Formats: sequence, structure tokens, C-alpha cells
Amino acid sequence: MGKLWIKTFLVTAALTLLAFPGCEKAEPVVVPEIVLPTSTTYDIEYVTPRSAFCSGAVSSRGNSVLLEKGICCDDEPLPDTLDIRIAAYPYSVETYLTGYTVLIKDLVPNTTYYARSYVISRDGTVYGNELSFTTPADLSGVEGTLTDIDGNTYRTISIGTQVWTAENLKTTKFNDGTEIEELTDGNLWYFRCTPAYCWYDNDEEKYRDLYGALYNFYVGQTGKVCPEGWHVPTDDDWTLLESYLGGGDVAGIKLKEAGFEHWNGPYENSFHAATNESGFTGLPGGCRTPDGAFAKVGTDNFFWSSTGNGTGAWYRVQSLYGDFNFRGCLSIGYGGSLRCVKDQ
Repeated sequence: MGKLWIKTFLVTAALTLLAFPGCEKAEPVVVPEIVLPTSTTYDIEYVTPRSAFCSGAVSSRGNSVLLEKGICCDDEPLPDTLDIRIAAYPYSVETYLTGYTVLIKDLVPNTTYYARSYVISRDGTVYGNELSFTTPADLSGVEGTLTDIDGNTYRTISIGTQVWTAENLKTTKFNDGTEIEELTDGNLWYFRCTPAYCWYDNDEEKYRDLYGALYNFYVGQTGKVCPEGWHVPTDDDWTLLESYLGGGDVAGIKLKEAGFEHWNGPYENSFHAATNESGFTGLPGGCRTPDGAFAKVGTDNFFWSSTGNGTGAWYRVQSLYGDFNFRGCLSIGYGGSLRCVKDQ
């Protein structure tokens, strides 16, 4: 019995060796070399006493998993992510190679800062080239007055490095004495291709002193509606103002008149109550629409810029319904309010 068992075992072992010859030697596993992303810092602009916009981009993606991109900043050279750090949105991989711009806030006036872009990946953090900038002195809060050619006197207010009128224009003349056409007929409003103005609801007595005039696109393009030494704000002027106030998404709170003497409300879904801490005193003067109708008094204002964009001009809206100072394009057919900024 024992010999039979041994013979059976030997035969089985032999068959096993025939069925499964020796295994080939395994190929070594090649671990790919980690290639980190690269980053570029492009530009710093709209520098105010307390803020600045900085742009950057992920120049090359590498092969690591990307986690975050943005700008870091400090008052010492070579800032890193332990200093002021502003992440750029969105974080998705598909958009990582697109450029971005962030707002650096809470800076100190009269200070030199250093900024550079960064990318955080699973395998490490890389930085872009370094740029520097110096914040100017903060001149905010200085009040004054300005008189136009019609004899209207406006309050003025310094905000950051700019000086703005704190009331809407109501002049009926250009600064060279030329009359601006008053256009009451709503059927003609859209088709008028020359400077014109009106009063809300064509009611000068009720709206002139409070909200000023509503001007068409062409008035702001002349360069002559503000008193000498002042101008209708450009789109860049508005952006610089928003930069100083913490960005366009929150600037409306600081620009609108506080309370509800003129603004309808309170609106229960507003994020925050207006503070007017800038002194700009934005009022809800409404607008005139391309069909000649009047709308939005009590809830919104519409401020022209002098910067055209092909179909109209860039403008800003402050609204009862949000914290923003909204930037958009207002078509030629609208009527909106005007403010003036002092030349620099």
C-alpha cells in the first residue's frame, strides 16, 4: 500500500511539472517620473490703497494631480502659500490651463507688496515668477463740491485715490454751453442717434433734484458733459472703484444710500443692508428703456460708463435685490444716469 502511494505521488508530481513549466521572470515595474506643473504670474492692475487685481495661469499641467491654483502675496519677497493666499476658481482639471484673476484685499496703504502665482499638486507646490507693486495713499472721505455750467452744485467724495460726484448729473448743457436735446417722446427715444436727455416719467419737478437726468448713450461719449477737469467714468474707473471696495460682488452695499427713504424695501432676501460707507450715495433713479418706457425707480439705478463695446457701453447697476455693483452692457437704446470722476 505504501509503495503504491509513493508511486502515485511521483506520477502526479511529474504530470504537474509537465503541465506547469517554470514561470518566466517578471518584468520590472517602471514608475513614471513625476512632472510637476508650472505657473506664470502675468499682471497686477487696478491697484488701490487697500487692494489689487493679480492674474496668473497654469502654464503646463505636468502629470501630477492638481489640487489648487491662485496667487500668494506678502510685504516680503518670495511669498508662499502660508502668506496671503487667494485661490482661483474653478478647481476642475478641465479648466486648469485657463488664466485667472483674483482680487487681493485688506492691504495697507503706502506699502510695497510682492505677489506670485502658485499651483498645489498631489506631489508638491510650485510658484511662478514674482511681481511687485506699491499701494498708494488712501485719500478716502474728503468731501467737496463741483458746479456745472447750468449752475448746479454737486457734492463730491474721495474714494481711495479717486474723486467722484456724490450726486447724479442734471445738466442740460455740455461744458462748452451747447444745449443737450430734451427728448420726451418715447417713440423717438430709441431712434435718436444724437445726444439727448429726459427726466424720469418726463416729470422734471418730481425727479430732477433727487435723481438727476436720464441721458442716452451719445451724451456720455462726447467727453463734454462733465465740468472741465472731470469726465464720465470709463469702465476702468468703475473697476478701480470696485477693487477698492472689495470687488464688484459686494461693492453695491458700500455704494448705495443707507436706509429706505428712497430705496423700496426692506427687501427680505437682500444679503446685507446698504451702508454707503464710501459716501457715493447711490440712489434708485431707474432708467428709460429702448421702447421709451420708464422703469425701476425705487429698486435700481443704471450708470453709464464712457467705454463703448460695439452695441452700447459698459454700465453699472446697483439694486435693491443684491449686494453687487453689477457690470454689463447697456444698449444704445437705454437712458441712464451719469456721475463724474476727477481727472488724474
